[in-house]
Amino acid sequence: MKGYNPQEQEWGTDASVKRAKKVTPKEGKKVKRFSNWTEENNGPEAEKEMMMTQINFMHHALDGITKYIEQEEDVEEWYQNKLSGLYEKMKGMYAYSKGEMQ
Repeated sequence: MKGYNPQEQEWGTDASVKRAKKVTPKEGKKVKRFSNWTEENNGPEAEKEMMMTQINFMHHALDGITKYIEQEEDVEEWYQNKLSGLYEKMKGMYAYSKGEMQ
């Protein structure tokens, strides 16, 4: 992933939406542009759709992170620390959801 700079990523552009649509796990699931988000879309179903859009992006991001780690000989310490922080947050959310489902 040389040359990729997340700070330069333009979220919500047609190109980023097109990329996100390619990585959605369910066929036909449309990724909405956040620029089209209105106050009318704030009920439970809209919130679930927003969370699913975020999860779809996480799948895409994890693929990129995996490829980056596999190709790098020595991953920088700050990157390892960021990944560890994400891991802890994900572990906590997963544990909570498993407890709520039982």
